[in-house]
Parts: sequence; C-alpha cells; structure tokens
Amino acid sequence: MLEKADMIAVTQKILAREGGFVNDPVDKGGPTKFGITQATLSSWLSNLHGEPVYATTEDVKNLTVEGAAEIYVVDYILKQHYDYIPNLKLFEVVVDSAVNHGPRRATKWLQAILGVSPDGVIGGETKNKLMSANLEDVFKKYCAQRIKFYIEIVIQAPTQIKFLRGWINRATSFLEA
Repeated sequence: MLEKADMIAVTQKILAREGGFVNDPVDKGGPTKFGITQATLSSWLSNLHGEPVYATTEDVKNLTVEGAAEIYVVDYILKQHYDYIPNLKLFEVVVDSAVNHGPRRATKWLQAILGVSPDGVIGGETKNKLMSANLEDVFKKYCAQRIKFYIEIVIQAPTQIKFLRGWINRATSFLEA
C-alpha cells in the first residue's frame, strides 16, 4: 500500500492541474472547482449529513482546497482502493483519471489492462494482478487508453474539441514525468 505522504502529494498535483472554479456551458461536468463537480459535492455533502443535500453553484464556488483534498483522499483514493496500486506513476494516473472521468471508468480501464473482468471495483483479483503485473507496461497502456478516450469524446460530441488540446496535454504529461 502507498504511504499517506504519496497520496497527499498526488492530491496536491491534481489540485494544481484542476485549478479553480469553472462553469463553462460546453463542459458537460457543469460547475466545477478543483475538479469537484456539483454532483460530486452533492454526494459528498449528502454522505456527511446522512440525508440528501443538493450543492448549489455557490457551494461549488465556496469549496476550499482542503475540502477538495479531503474528497480526493476519501472518495477517489481510499474508497476505490487505489492505495493498493504499488507503483506511484500508475497510482497517480489512475487517481487523476478517476477525478477526470469517474472512478468506475478509471478502475475498469485498469482491470481490462490487467486482464481482470472489468467490474469497476478493485477487489482481491485486481489486487493480486497488480502485485504480479509489469506495472511500467500497465502504466503505458493506461495512458494510451486515456488518450483514445479523449479522442472518442470529441468524435461523439464535436463541441468538446475545445478541450482536446488540454486533455491531451494532461494525459501526455504523465508520460513525460
């Protein structure tokens, strides 16, 4: 398992990549701050309060860096069992993908590359494969899958092309690191 310091360092990198508040009408994610969408914040707040809470655009605007970091660690790392990924580069790109594309999709990509039936949940079989796989190869295949996915988004929704350069830069930055 990865150390808490590694989780915090990766979280800080994602926060820097995601930046501040955005509410671009072309972006299907809606109001977002630090990569936390209105829907994600609503889910987080609902879990905290034990009842449905619907975050407003103002709630998203008021999200703190600390609040976003806590959501990343709890919902995007620990809840997904990504802390069992024994390679820091692979861990970072999977967590970043979970923030950008959703944890279920990010996990399914990892499982498919590992040759595990992709159910979107990291369990014993996925953990065992992670321990025996060539993680450098898995990392490269994962990055390639992510780039293909961005291209598919634009093919299916041409209005999203305005984001393609940034998405590709984000994906390739992991290969350059």
